This record gives sequence, C-alpha cells and structure tokens, in this order.
Amino acid sequence: MRQAGILAAAGLIALEKMSKRLHVDHENAKYLAKQLMSIPGIKLDYDDVQIDMVFFDMEGTGVNPDKLVDEFFKKGIKINGVEGGLMRFVTNNDVTKEDIDYTIQCMKEIVMGV
Repeated sequence: MRQAGILAAAGLIALEKMSKRLHVDHENAKYLAKQLMSIPGIKLDYDDVQIDMVFFDMEGTGVNPDKLVDEFFKKGIKINGVEGGLMRFVTNNDVTKEDIDYTIQCMKEIVMGV
C-alpha cells in the first residue's frame, strides 16, 4: 500500500471536482443522442439517455459494426463493438461538444458516405 496516496488523490478529485461537473457529461450525452438520431438507420431511445452513456442500434445503416470500430479508430475515436445488439458512446471530462460534432461527422461519412 505504499502507493495508496495516488489512489486517494484520484478519489478526492472525483469527489471534490468531477461530481460538480457531471451534469456537463449528461448534457453532452443528450446532445450526442440527438445528433445520432439524425442519421438514417440509427435507432436509440432518447428518453433512456439519463447518464453519460448513449446506447444505439446501427443495424439499419447496413454498415458492419466491426468496420465502424476500425474506421473510428483510424480517426482517433474509440468505441467498442456491439454488445447485446447495441453500441455505446460515453461522454466524460475529456469529451467536448466539438469532439461530439467531429464524431457525428465521421459517423455520417462512414454510414452515409457524406
């Protein structure tokens, strides 16, 4: 436990600073969800976006989810593959609205060829 101070510092930052800005992550998740809903073939339940996670179904796009993961990675965006039929984006302290706009633009390029 000689490194316990490092772990404690992370906990203190999470409790003292990050909890006060968590609403920003939730607002960004709602923004991301609205933008995703504008892309043909992507389905999600906007009312389910209550935290910083956005779950969506992209089966209607005809794009292989593994291809999406690979293409996003090439563009500096990390996303996991399909789990339980859904994909997921997560907003956090390091995700800005500009990042979301970039992600949506990349999604449109991959899905719609825009």
